[in-house]
Amino acid sequence: MTKILITYHMHAGPYEDETAIVLPMAEYKAREILTNQDRSRYVQPNCGFRPLLTTTLDRLAKLQGYSFATFICAEEVRNNTRLDMIPTKGGAKA
Repeated sequence: MTKILITYHMHAGPYEDETAIVLPMAEYKAREILTNQDRSRYVQPNCGFRPLLTTTLDRLAKLQGYSFATFICAEEVRNNTRLDMIPTKGGAKA
């Protein structure tokens, strides 16, 4: 298993917040995402189907009161990166 840090934006009307999540995944899937980033088959729609990672990020955003999410980038998590050291930015929602 490889851990990757996915940074994404959550959207709700005029509000946009940036956040990140660390996801463990199969090595071949992680490599594909890390290599191709937003052109990955797990991010880009294919033949009208929503990719797995895009769907997952949308669901996480909806759980937090947003309408949808957009993938920004992926980075490999090496060693014991502390999750509380991952920067996030964005405005508070009304």
